[in-house]
Amino acid sequence: MEGRLRQIVFDARTPLGPVRRPRVFAEVGAAGLATRALDLAAAAVAKALGLGLPAAVLVLVLMSIEVSDIMPTLPGQLGTFEAAVLGATAGVLSQAEGVAFALFFHAQQVLPQIPLGMMAMAGNSFLRDRSKRNST
Repeated sequence: MEGRLRQIVFDARTPLGPVRRPRVFAEVGAAGLATRALDLAAAAVAKALGLGLPAAVLVLVLMSIEVSDIMPTLPGQLGTFEAAVLGATAGVLSQAEGVAFALFFHAQQVLPQIPLGMMAMAGNSFLRDRSKRNST
């Protein structure tokens, strides 16, 4: 039993190995903060559209999006993202306003990720470039 427990703990710690390095931990933390900043920008999107959504509705929108993110779907959460936003704003916004908010909010969430994905696909991620420079 002790050997099995030790194996479970080791298996759980293995993926966290890179985060033990302070620089990687800082980069992951910065990416997490940037993601949350994009989430908070939902209020700016709603205000720019003149929607006047209450804070409770915005929190519900973010929570419903987080739940929709765990569902297997099309790339970029296309469809489930909009459904989550429309469901959260039902009764507060008209259908046209809800669709406009969902589309703008989705674009605001996805568009910043495209250049990072392209860099990773091209093999030019920040960590790979740094490791190549450090090895020479």
